[in-house]
Amino acid sequence: MSQHLLELPLPKSWGVRMFNMRGQANDGNIRRAIVYARSKTPELGRGMARVAFKVRYNNRSTVIKIALSTTFGMRQMKTEIRALFDTPAVAQSNLFVPGIDYDTTNPEPLWIHVEYARPLAPGEFYRQVGCRPDQFVAYVSNPTADEAKRIEQNNTQFDPRQPLVQGMLRLKSEVPQLNLMDLDTDVNWGWYQNRVVIIDAGIL
Repeated sequence: MSQHLLELPLPKSWGVRMFNMRGQANDGNIRRAIVYARSKTPELGRGMARVAFKVRYNNRSTVIKIALSTTFGMRQMKTEIRALFDTPAVAQSNLFVPGIDYDTTNPEPLWIHVEYARPLAPGEFYRQVGCRPDQFVAYVSNPTADEAKRIEQNNTQFDPRQPLVQGMLRLKSEVPQLNLMDLDTDVNWGWYQNRVVIIDAGIL
């Protein structure tokens, strides 16, 4: 389905074979690949499991995420790949930054390539959605009139009928195992094509 990294239109100066573990993925090889990537392009940030790099692709900014380990890092990579590429309800929801490609060269996926979503500025989620991320998660987890009223008491701009809320409720009904708890902070949200999106499907 996807082309492997050696065929991706990455910067010509990259020695892309650094990302082929040749069936011998280990934390040492992964660290060397990450050090190499960092020498070629800016590091956007990192979590417990993965590190993200900004890469130009087809004249636009995109993101390559690389696993930090063969354990938790690669497990989270598989979770995001399954969500973005193999779960139509997620891919078609417009709630997530879209996937572009992923690693099919290595036995376990080392990287994923996604569109770039600008990180939200402090307070931007509140200004766009009308509540804090933790309040958004609380309502989507328990979409009752009482919960909406509790949020509206302190957030007069919150509207439970808005597309982000209704889209998340539909997705939760279609994917019941969806984990929303890690969406309660600004760090897991971004701005893509004039809308707020989830930037990390690996946490689901």
